[in-house]
Amino acid sequence: MFGYPTGLGALVVRNEAAKLMKKTYFSGGTVAASIADMDFVKHRDGIEELFEDGTASFLSIASISHGFRILNDLTTPSISRHTSSLARYLRRMLLSLKHENGADVCVLYGGDNKVSVNMGPTVSFNLKRLDGSWFGYREVEKLASLSGIQLRTGCFCNPGACAKYLGLLTWSCFLMLRLGIFAGMILIL
Repeated sequence: MFGYPTGLGALVVRNEAAKLMKKTYFSGGTVAASIADMDFVKHRDGIEELFEDGTASFLSIASISHGFRILNDLTTPSISRHTSSLARYLRRMLLSLKHENGADVCVLYGGDNKVSVNMGPTVSFNLKRLDGSWFGYREVEKLASLSGIQLRTGCFCNPGACAKYLGLLTWSCFLMLRLGIFAGMILIL
């Protein structure tokens, strides 16, 4: 419930017992690679990498008391309306960005580039350079951070959508894996 952008939790386990633990799911940060249209996943090696899903949530601890206070003061519907309104505004602003030659800067996913999509407060997008090539997600993340903007980047939280929207084929995912290219490495996208 509280986080920037992930939540708060803990798992305490002996290293000897960790070998006996078998996860039946995975999410961002816990795998080196996965392929959406077949049953294939390569887990990371360390126990902390395997069981720490998503971005480490070190700031969440400080937010607990504030988060409960806000939830008591606001209602879930009002929070939903507000965050959805922010997402619609962001979609509208991203779609209005144009290069000097008139080409779109941004491609939105999950709503056919529509502004008023009933999708919740997450906005998935990629950015294009003037020549039509893509900005890499690491570059976007770094530039946003330098501008004081926090983004959640990459696509291994949802590899199926990533493969679909980026046009990744199963064989190309296997080829990247064989070449030693895993999630989190600097790729074009």
